[in-house]
Amino acid sequence: LIMLDIDNFKRFNDGWGHAEGDRALQHLGKVIEEVVRDIDPVCRYGGEEFVILLKERDEHQALDIAERIRKGLATTPLTLLTGEQVLLTCTLGVAKRLEGESASALLRRADQALYRGKYAGRDRVVLNASGGVASTTS
Repeated sequence: LIMLDIDNFKRFNDGWGHAEGDRALQHLGKVIEEVVRDIDPVCRYGGEEFVILLKERDEHQALDIAERIRKGLATTPLTLLTGEQVLLTCTLGVAKRLEGESASALLRRADQALYRGKYAGRDRVVLNASGGVASTTS
């Protein structure tokens, strides 16, 4: 499971307006769509937060997918309505479901990894392995 959100989205939304904020969310959606398979559901979880359920993928594959999303967003400019181009970044938390783990516990672990990445400086991927945050990439 991957949980992600756009870094500093509130500041972007406040500075550029809600129409541009909506375009930023659509831009992120396109980046995600280019990386994940059709069988992997992508859901808007709230605000600028998204959840991706990766089916039949191990931790290494999930980390690779998350990193490709991170790099894709960071290197693909969003063209604003003014014609100006801006780059966005995102932080992603990754967690693999543990044996017997509930969906809410899995979401909580992915969320913990996401917020660990935020506190570590944003624009990174963090894995929460077995309840403890194990690795960070940026």
